[in-house]
Amino acid sequence: MLDWTLKYWVVFSFLMYGLSVASIGIYYSYALNRGILDLPNSRSAHKVVTPRGGGLPLVLLWGIFLGVVIYYFQLPYQIGLIFGPAMIVGYVGYLDDRQSRSALFRLGVHIFSAMIMLWALGVSQIEVLFPPNFSSLVPIWALFLGVIIGIVWFTNLFNFMDGMDGIAGTEAIFFFGLAAYIFWQLDSEILMLLSWGLVALLAGFLTWNWPPARIFLGDTGSGFLGLLMATFALIGSIWYGVSIFVWLIISGVFWFDASFTLMRRLLKKENILTAHASHAYQRLLQRQFSHRTVLLMIISVNSFLAWMAYMAFQQPELGLTLFAYAGMFLTGLYLIVEYLKPMFKTWHPT
Repeated sequence: MLDWTLKYWVVFSFLMYGLSVASIGIYYSYALNRGILDLPNSRSAHKVVTPRGGGLPLVLLWGIFLGVVIYYFQLPYQIGLIFGPAMIVGYVGYLDDRQSRSALFRLGVHIFSAMIMLWALGVSQIEVLFPPNFSSLVPIWALFLGVIIGIVWFTNLFNFMDGMDGIAGTEAIFFFGLAAYIFWQLDSEILMLLSWGLVALLAGFLTWNWPPARIFLGDTGSGFLGLLMATFALIGSIWYGVSIFVWLIISGVFWFDASFTLMRRLLKKENILTAHASHAYQRLLQRQFSHRTVLLMIISVNSFLAWMAYMAFQQPELGLTLFAYAGMFLTGLYLIVEYLKPMFKTWHPT
């Protein structure tokens, strides 16, 4: 369907990148004029007032791009139902960036969006996400509920982890860059095009968000990217048989830090609905590492995880083993951070 040479791919990438940079620049002025600003507080990683909601141009541009692709290639309406929920989450996130909405309302939207996306993908096929014969022990409705919880958690953990200059954009670029490669290898040109288009848009956003950031992604972009990442992962696993461990490995930095931090706060009996600054990357910032230094650390970690995820894709039989190795690797890094800046108390001389 696509018979592009390298020249066309380069032109396409720079076009998407340029549109992203320009549209975010326009939104930057709009946010300043309308007072859509993130005000520093005691838990913030930034010290100056900064426009937020910068994910809105990404949502709009990728939505337009998706519509063009569906129209040009005459794709079925099902594609819109699969990817549309991420845009709904992005819109609700923008409303929250403008004026805070209740957590219950946002959670309801996330659950509804996840259900629509999974239904459009095919509920009956989710058995492939679990070990063989697992579905004979657990009813399909329980599997469906478990996947929905996973999708909603993934959507929200992206928001939880978006608290430092450049972190969300780089994490998403690694994920969708790998997704583009995987779908290219699987001869799925449409999904490769959609993935790579998003990489180019995110590169444009990083031009504004690279430390020191001039604009923040906000709930608009974080929820949108979180659900979209879950969507591409499920498409790859359900439709193409890609090991779920591939997606878990490449997104390891985010789900590992977010999940461990949440569990430790629960064990400490903290109110998990209140804002905090306990994530590993936040504690590195508190240890006086700069945003740029911590971001480069995370890029280094993601580069290694990307190699492991690539190996898991090439050799699916090693997926579980590589996932375990990735978990041990991340655990070691987490313990180093814990030594440098303990989460709850100082247990060694500073």
